[in-house]
Amino acid sequence: MLAGTKRVELRRRAPRIDTGTRIWIYDKAPVAAVRAVAILATVETMAPEVLWRRYEKTLGLSLDEYNEYVAGCDQATALSLEDVSPVRPVSLNQLRKLSRNFHPPQFYLRMEPHGSLLAALERHLDPAGCFEVGCCQT
Repeated sequence: MLAGTKRVELRRRAPRIDTGTRIWIYDKAPVAAVRAVAILATVETMAPEVLWRRYEKTLGLSLDEYNEYVAGCDQATALSLEDVSPVRPVSLNQLRKLSRNFHPPQFYLRMEPHGSLLAALERHLDPAGCFEVGCCQT
């Protein structure tokens, strides 16, 4: 995503996330850190063949990888992201210090609007709106 070649996240099922939501992007192991933030632009669910034709250049996957992921699905969901910005990584260990029970989400994690994890991440926002650190915030 940070390189700009991937702007659409693929999911086997549609999440209940409103467009315009700020998304904190967690990069799985071996990186294991929040590394970016973005805004959810659109959520579209459709037949996998249609989704591939529409988004193949922005999924960051080969056709073989895509077909393996959507195998057995009647529908797949594309989450289009905009304003993707890198942030200073916040490691899994740091996240666990912020929220003792934090576990990397398999799908997504809805953070409580006044929860300690979100509050800690937001404390790192620059007053000008730039992100210094960087998984889902409404």
